[in-house]
This record gives sequence, C-alpha cells and structure tokens, in this order.
Amino acid sequence: MGQYRTHIRLSLPENTADDIIDRRAIKNLRLITKGAAAQTLDLIQSSSLE
Repeated sequence: MGQYRTHIRLSLPENTADDIIDRRAIKNLRLITKGAAAQTLDLIQSSSLE
C-alpha cells in the first residue's frame, strides 16, 4: 500500500490531504487486484479446456 500512496502522492499537488491519497490508493489497489484475479481466472479456465 505504501508504494501506491507514494506513486499517487507524486501525481497530486503538494498540499493534498492524506485521506484523499489513501482513498485513491485503495481504489487503485482494488482495480489492480481485480485485474490480477481476472487474469488468474482466465488462465484457470483456459487450462481446464485443454
């Protein structure tokens, strides 16, 4: 989570509140997790078809 916060902090104005940064980091982490889960599911499904 710390890496996401740092990345987001660099892309926002200096005076952005920590709670805004946290919300964006959590949102991005959810999107990344969903993407990884979808890729894993696709891999499992394609393996089971063989």
